[in-house]
Amino acid sequence: MAKKKIITLVAIILATAGALVALYIVNNLEEEVVEVPPPVERPFVLGGDGAASPVAQTVEIHNEHGSFVIVNEDPDAQPQRFTIQGLEDYSLQTSRVNAIASSARSLAATELLFEGDADIAALGLNAPTATVNIQYVDGTSAVLLISDNVPGGGGAYAMLEGDTNVYLIPRTAAENFFHRELDLVDHGITEMPPDMPNILTAVLGGSVRDELIVIERVEPDPDGPMIFHSHVIVEPIQNRLNNTRGVEPLAQSFGLRADRVVAHFGSPEELAAWGLDEPFSTIEIESEADDNFTLMVSAPDEDGMVYLVRENLPFVYQVDSAILPWLELTFFEMMERLLILPFIDDVGLLEIITPDRTIHITLEGEGNELEVFLDGEPYEAVGGVDPVRNFRALYQDFLVTSYEALPEEPKPADAPIILQFIYHYRDGRPSDVVTIYEGAARRVFVQLNDETPMLGLSSFVDHLFRSIERFLDGEQVVGYF
Repeated sequence: MAKKKIITLVAIILATAGALVALYIVNNLEEEVVEVPPPVERPFVLGGDGAASPVAQTVEIHNEHGSFVIVNEDPDAQPQRFTIQGLEDYSLQTSRVNAIASSARSLAATELLFEGDADIAALGLNAPTATVNIQYVDGTSAVLLISDNVPGGGGAYAMLEGDTNVYLIPRTAAENFFHRELDLVDHGITEMPPDMPNILTAVLGGSVRDELIVIERVEPDPDGPMIFHSHVIVEPIQNRLNNTRGVEPLAQSFGLRADRVVAHFGSPEELAAWGLDEPFSTIEIESEADDNFTLMVSAPDEDGMVYLVRENLPFVYQVDSAILPWLELTFFEMMERLLILPFIDDVGLLEIITPDRTIHITLEGEGNELEVFLDGEPYEAVGGVDPVRNFRALYQDFLVTSYEALPEEPKPADAPIILQFIYHYRDGRPSDVVTIYEGAARRVFVQLNDETPMLGLSSFVDHLFRSIERFLDGEQVVGYF
């Protein structure tokens, strides 16, 4: 019992001590009142804190690049909208324009340096870097002088004309008034569509090309031949446009942005100064749903930069030619090289015509159930060769038939046919015909349907004949690759 009383007494003593300590801390906190220093009053060159400062009506800037005027489009509008006199009809970099108007309304200084005893000439304010004439909507006005003569570039000097106070202002605020007028023009040249652009037609020209390249979109025909392309070249040749080397470079003409707006021109005659009177390259895009435009581009300089104009815009832009993959493309680089790639299960009859005979290979079934018939009889191979696999190897050889080069002269009208194979489809759509004509210098002319004939390799045709003979003999066909 005595032990229990002792424990209770100790607990009471500890609780009392804790309460005394807490009371001491509270009393000390009440006694130690932290004094908050008064806020430092910021000096202002123009206006002040809050909305009491009058809004600018016009801001006329004179600097080393020339002069221009920023105009308040509607002083009663909220938020304020500003434009540039003479450029009202064009897209501007509104954030930069608004930053200038905001600084003209309220320009805070880092420090008030001099109050009446400044050497204006030494500070560069007798010949300022920028002179800004500001008219406010309340009828008042101000003339701001800015000099970037601060050692080390750590800000700029500023003062009001007629005043004696000289301020140090942040460099970023000063640079608002050092811009060229053209620095405030939007660098966007063409619009970026939300998805892959829907190009109806594209025309590539310019002095870099001997002939215009005209490209048109293909409208799929459910009853027509199978197609794996979205566009075709219709001039100066007829061929399919390769998706990677043709469609994608055209698509990159959308969403173009300039590195710099170089000039604002008044007439086409002025474009000779940038090599744009006779453009090195041109592109004209017509689209149903997206931007429509014509671009004219100069030849790249040693750094790969070009000058560019968009029809109906009075600006000369500077652009890195690396973002213009279509700049020097030829139609041969853009066109599809493989003639045709029909899916084997869609073909009901492969007809092979040589100078000596016509071969009919009929296909039934699909996939692993595919059956092959040669001239009406089940096809058989020898030496353990799988007959269906052997046909697939022959079929693969036909698929790699390709255009290898442009002919210097067109195919002669009387060039003899040395090989022809025709894909007849199971669903009754029009057949596709690959024709190979005799050429010269180990070359042949190769043609798909009515496309413009191009050059192929005689060595490849020799291989095709060997593959056909091995197939007919039931021997294993060795693929070209």
